[in-house]
Formats: sequence, C-alpha cells, structure tokens
Amino acid sequence: MWSFIFIFSFVVLFMIILTSLANNGRRLNPKMSEVLIILALITFVFFIGTRFNVGRDFASYWKDYYAFSNKDYGLGTRFQLEYANYGILYICHAFDWSPQSYFVITSILTGGLFYSLYRNCVELLPYAIFIFFFCGPYTFAINDIRQTLAIICLYHALLSYKSDGTYSIGHFIIWILIGILFHTSTIAFLPLVFLFKPKFLFFFTPSILICIVIVGFVCGFIGIGNLISFESLMGVESSYIKYFTDSRFDNSSFSIGLGAIGTLIFNIYPLLFTNKVAKRFPNSKIFYVLFAVGVSINYIFAMNMLINRMGLFLVYTSIFVYPYLLSTLKSKKNFIYWFSVIMMSSWFVFLFFYTISDFWINQTDLNPTVFGIPCF
Repeated sequence: MWSFIFIFSFVVLFMIILTSLANNGRRLNPKMSEVLIILALITFVFFIGTRFNVGRDFASYWKDYYAFSNKDYGLGTRFQLEYANYGILYICHAFDWSPQSYFVITSILTGGLFYSLYRNCVELLPYAIFIFFFCGPYTFAINDIRQTLAIICLYHALLSYKSDGTYSIGHFIIWILIGILFHTSTIAFLPLVFLFKPKFLFFFTPSILICIVIVGFVCGFIGIGNLISFESLMGVESSYIKYFTDSRFDNSSFSIGLGAIGTLIFNIYPLLFTNKVAKRFPNSKIFYVLFAVGVSINYIFAMNMLINRMGLFLVYTSIFVYPYLLSTLKSKKNFIYWFSVIMMSSWFVFLFFYTISDFWINQTDLNPTVFGIPCF
C-alpha cells in the first residue's frame, strides 16, 4: 500500500508542477508551455493506461475483450454495447492488440478530453488535476471507464455556454451525442440546455444553492430516498434492478461522522463564493448550480447505486467548481486563498488516503496493485 501511495503522490505532484510551470510561463514561451502540458498529459495517460488489475471492473473489461472476439457482445447481439465502446474493442481486435490496449486507448481518450476542457483557461489546470485525482474522479475513472468519458463529454457540452451569455445549442447537442456513444445514460442530461438562460441561473443565489445541499443532506440522513420505489416507477430493465437492491447499499440512511460533516462543509464552502467567482468567470454559474444539485441528489440517494451514479455526472463538476474558486481567490497576500488551499488540500488528501487504506484493509473495490506490481 505504501508504495502505491508514494507512486500516486509523486505522479500527481509531477503533473501539478508541470501544469503550473506551463501556466506561469505561457506569456514568456508559449511553445514550451504547450510542451509541458503535453508531458503532463502523457504522464496522465501512462499512469492510468498501464495499470494492471486495478479497479473494481478491471476483470469485467477483460471479459468484454474476449467475449467480443467470440462475438458474444457487440452490435445486434443480446449484450448490446455502446457504439464507441464497440469501436474501441473492434480496433483492438483488428490490430490483434492485447486486452491491455483497451485501457491504453480509453486512457488516451480520457486524458485528451480532460485536458482539452481547460484549453482556454490553462490557469485552472493545476487545481483541476489535484481535484481529479483526490476528489473521486480518478477512482471512478479506473472503475467506470465508459461513464467517465461520458461525463467529460457532458462538461464539454456545458462549455458551450460563453462568458458573454451566449451559447451554441449545436455544440451542446453534438457533445451530448458523443457522450451517448460512450454511455447511453448521457441522454438524461439533454434537458440541461434549458439551464443556459441568464434569468434562470440568476435565480440560484449562494443561499439557495447552500439550502439545496443542506436539504439533501437532511433528507439523506433520515432516508427519504429509500421511500421511493424507482424500479416500479421507471420500469427499469431487469439488468439494472441489481443496482436498486445491491446488498452493499441496504441501509435506510447514511451515518453521520467526521467524514460526512467534513465533506458537507467542503461541499458548501465553494458555494459561498458563487457570485464572486461568476464576476471573474461568467460561465461558471452553471457548474455551481449543477454541483449543488448533484451533491443533494447523492445525499438523498446515497444508498441507491443507480441514482447515485447518475448524480456523479453533476457532482464531478467539482473539477471546475474548486479550480474556479481558487483561481478567483489566488493572490500571494490573500489570506482566504491560502486558507482555502491548505484546508481543502489537507482534507481531500486525508480523505482519499483514508478511503484507500480502508479498501486495502477490507479487500473491497480497489485491488492493491499498480502496473502489475504488488503494493503492500
């Protein structure tokens, strides 16, 4: 475990340093700045793409690879694949590549799409990398590959909202369609195009956003979400019923401890600065609104695996919410900025490694290997 912690910390710190140097030296030497960002991207791809037996669904993807070669999965078969996933598996088999090639290709797509989110605002990238690796998206990306790609496509769609208040419906729909190719659940977010109304977004003040999160927290604690029988209301396919009745989520509510309270505080904290951030980044408001709604959904349906996963599409807007906040506050003499950096980084790092150690102790979800090397 300790070797994993060392390697993980080194890789993340290395990428943060590279992107920070790229941002600081952008005006002096744009070409060198691009080289540093590409090097950080290569590190990102290598770290995720060359993993072996890491992630809850690692074995499932290997099975998909061999099932595809036996024509058990694919287009027009009983086990229908999304078109993008079908295409990736087809390429792997067309060139007779090993199953590991699937992870390399998807990591290239994940890394490329992730980095391109910040192509017009490189100053957010160092913060975004930290949030990606320490606040959930990384562990989600090595388990739920297709859904991670769909989530990033959704964020590209949301970036169609420009700082001057205009937006491109065509750009939004195209990215949603691309997301659907990776994970069909992306279609559920097509109505978000109606959020691109300045008057509608203006309604969500910091106070309202904070109330949304707190109400979700209270409802989740008392188990409101478990009173709703979604499998009967939605007519969910039998293959998805297991996500409503998963034995790991059979409690009526979540418990409140240091982790729950601390996370609630840090979920609310960036919302306090919503208006301040919006003055610096006018197109940031939609991410703050979706973040608050997503956090509330995940609190209410903390024990419902399917709804919880859908909520992650919105929760992981954290890769914008926190970077927007820190970039807005950034100043050598700004006490709030340094307080935010120290407190948030300390909490997220502690929570991440505590969770990782818990996985190792209880032998759940994450297999203790990196690049095929046992790490104990």
